[in-house]
Amino acid sequence: MQNTFSHKNMMGIIIDEIKSATGLDCVEQSTVKQLDYPFYTFRNVISHTSIGFTDNVDSEEFEMTLHFDAHSLSMYEATDYAEKLHKLFQTQEFDLLSAQNNFYIIDCDDIENTDNPISIQVERQAGFNMSIRVVDNFKDDKATIDNIEINGGQITNKEG
Repeated sequence: MQNTFSHKNMMGIIIDEIKSATGLDCVEQSTVKQLDYPFYTFRNVISHTSIGFTDNVDSEEFEMTLHFDAHSLSMYEATDYAEKLHKLFQTQEFDLLSAQNNFYIIDCDDIENTDNPISIQVERQAGFNMSIRVVDNFKDDKATIDNIEINGGQITNKEG
């Protein structure tokens, strides 16, 4: 059995590009370590949404939703950094990078104020959801029966 799609590898590619393009760190939202402001966080909203037209085993296509937040001491700066990230995900450069790595940005939702009532005295946040389509490189290595013939007549044809 081959390896399935790696969320960790995909996020590593995305995080590296965010750092390269914006100069800001991006960490998983549940990270305990406090970073210097400003910075980005992300979290999985939906890790796997099946798409009905795929095989669901070999080279499966599925969708996922990620949420990104910009964290800053200023509401305006948080919004500006969220806007910068939003635009990055819509560039041709990012589109080519994602295609080379078997994922595609489908849509970025509108940017919203995502302030947390508990931490609003300390920081401000703005963020958005992003939908991604993934092509899993998994291939089932078990042999299958494509055609069955009985007395010279074909009764099963997977192709048609």
